[in-house]
Amino acid sequence: MEITVNSLDVNANFRKRGDIMFDKIREKQESFYKFLFAYLLLLAMPLVIGSFVYFEALRIVEADAKRFNTTILDQTRDILDSRLQEVEGIANQIAMNNKVLSIINIPPIQDGSKDVYKLWELNTNMPQYRMTNNFIYDYYIVYKNSGVVVTSTGTYMDMSLFYEKIFKDGSKKYSFWYDSLFNSSHRYEFYAASNIKIDGNNSRMIQYFQSIPVDSINKSNGVVIVFINDAEVKNLLENSNIGETGVTFIMNEKGEIVTSIDGDKSSIHMKDININDISMKDLKKDFLKQFPNEKPLVTISTSSYNKWSYVSVIPKSFVMEKVQYIQSITFNVMILILLLGITTAYLFAYKNAKSIQSIVRLARTLIGISKEKNIDDYGYIRTILTNLIKNKEELQIKMEKQIPLLQMGFMGRLLNGDFYDEKVINEYACNINLEVRGESFVTFITQITGYDNFINKEILKELHIIKIIIMDILVKELKCKIYFYDMDETKMAVMLIYEDIREDMYSQLEALVKESYKKLHESNINVVFALGDIHSSIIDISTSFYEAEKALEYTVNRKVVLYKDINSNSENYYYPLNQELKLIGAAKNGEQEDVNKIIDEIFKTNLKNRQLSYDMIKQLVFQMKGTILREAENIIDNNEMKFIMEDIDKSENIEIVFDNILKGHSSICNKINARKNKLKFSFMEKIKTYMYENYMNYNLNIAVTAEYFKVSEAYLYQFFKEAAGTTFSNYIEDIRIKHACELLQQESDMDIKEIATRVGYSSDASFRRAFKRSMGTVPSEYRNALRT
Repeated sequence: MEITVNSLDVNANFRKRGDIMFDKIREKQESFYKFLFAYLLLLAMPLVIGSFVYFEALRIVEADAKRFNTTILDQTRDILDSRLQEVEGIANQIAMNNKVLSIINIPPIQDGSKDVYKLWELNTNMPQYRMTNNFIYDYYIVYKNSGVVVTSTGTYMDMSLFYEKIFKDGSKKYSFWYDSLFNSSHRYEFYAASNIKIDGNNSRMIQYFQSIPVDSINKSNGVVIVFINDAEVKNLLENSNIGETGVTFIMNEKGEIVTSIDGDKSSIHMKDININDISMKDLKKDFLKQFPNEKPLVTISTSSYNKWSYVSVIPKSFVMEKVQYIQSITFNVMILILLLGITTAYLFAYKNAKSIQSIVRLARTLIGISKEKNIDDYGYIRTILTNLIKNKEELQIKMEKQIPLLQMGFMGRLLNGDFYDEKVINEYACNINLEVRGESFVTFITQITGYDNFINKEILKELHIIKIIIMDILVKELKCKIYFYDMDETKMAVMLIYEDIREDMYSQLEALVKESYKKLHESNINVVFALGDIHSSIIDISTSFYEAEKALEYTVNRKVVLYKDINSNSENYYYPLNQELKLIGAAKNGEQEDVNKIIDEIFKTNLKNRQLSYDMIKQLVFQMKGTILREAENIIDNNEMKFIMEDIDKSENIEIVFDNILKGHSSICNKINARKNKLKFSFMEKIKTYMYENYMNYNLNIAVTAEYFKVSEAYLYQFFKEAAGTTFSNYIEDIRIKHACELLQQESDMDIKEIATRVGYSSDASFRRAFKRSMGTVPSEYRNALRT
């Protein structure tokens, strides 16, 4: 066979293939250059910004330092104001107490005097004034006329002897202290922290004086003294960022330093500061004397409650350390970015262009939408996404059309008792746009009568219209959350949810239902209503539905029937499946209170509200024994179960039978809870092991630990606090300080900064503060004490 080849066709074919190949190369280059240009433009931005960083760094760091300290000072001020107001309230409460006032004018008390009883009675009632405010160390009541001092722990008849032996205010003589108390009146007076001797212990205390009575004008016959622990106030100030050379202090309206904290290397001596005017201008002038070579950053927050000033002073050199660090790394980073950026931009551009092409090819293959020549890859992908979003919206519309069906299915399951967990019910309902939360729940059934014959298509339409009329009237009359469920052509279940619980709620509901029946009857609509009882849990709505079904059986001669009117005459016992399943679920969850409640309800319903025959009682007990056997599978062994069943069978009367049934369920609860406690102990040991293995990591905190164990941070916090008796942060700090003490003892030449790093602190300053907070001294002093 002879084959002829047309040279023109061959050339055209080659040209076509060449055009296709050229188009692919052009598309690939187009994406590559777009990515490359974007990355190079992105690379230029940090280079431009980096040149601007140094000039803005100082201003930003200063502003941040001031803003941070201002925030901390404001928070400290608000917390302390609140605590001081509580102190003021306590002092006023003591000063206005009738028992306190009854002793103010009595002379010195002799042995055997009837006034001794008053002191005894006052001292007995003193504990009722002790508050949970951890700022308060103690409080005294001092009487001028009798020379009596009443404390929270006892009563002292000789004020001078008490001052010398039990309590002493710094180096003040007794006469000076006495005059300061009684030669003037005191109201809202806080005094700066000073060294005070109480019961042989020296402590720094802030004092608050309140005269007795509170309306004293010139002199005081009695004074309430409240001691505020200075260490607690300092703890609030420690959050301020002052470095090693700064200082934070509180100054009262008289210009006195109430309390202060400073860095380990601070050169500021608060006793050298003499300020009469607490304005910002004068404060800065005074601090400039302490920093002759630099300008300090001074932050002040003033309390509107007591005019105290909260002051933070940071040397500018402390701030400049951060700026110099930024300066040193900026140049190096810029060079590194320039070198690596160009290489990375090229590689990323190539990689992303290749990825885009893969997406385009995949889209062409799977979706089948061809790419037009006049649009780029992004336009093509945008077209595909637009189509996908459109399809998603269409699917969403179709799904929303299914929500009524989902709601009807949910209502059917709820009424039939298919749910056993209230949380699951609420979540399920929320997902299908239903709200079933409430305090009272009741179900009733309405049945349209007069349609017992064959139902055709026209009658179904008529019944549908009647149901709409019934629903409209019920919604208007009942005025609560109401849901309807079609049972069949003539019957509807109506679920009502109330937001509260009232004693007369059932009688009101009965009246409203009867009124609805009257209006329907006037509209020539023949219906009957069957009402179940009201219950306090959404899970029990199935019980109310069961009761309504039972009541419906008695609607032959009545139009509105209440279950409570027919259940007392029932000869059958009441132990429906949903109630049995609730009992099993409560026992297997170890919920003893719920088990008690359910069994008590079964007892009342069957033995108090019904007249059951002996055979019915035997059947009820037999079924409840079967419940215990189903619960106990893989939980209680056969021998123990044998004893439980024997105790039930040998019971002398029905009350003892139910007691023994309850004991059987309780045994299951105890076994379940024992397993839970064992798991909790095991979990706690794992957490402690993890903390001991990772305490040297300064990033270790409760969030990191919660993520490691795959639990929520809130759950871990509450679990750890209940199991360990302290918070997670306090526990990890104790571990770190304990190991730090060991290193200070064993490695006597190791630098403090290295020790801080080894035990998990990001800086030696934070380590020093934590060590002082825990041990009462700084690490260097602790090491020196070990050497001596």
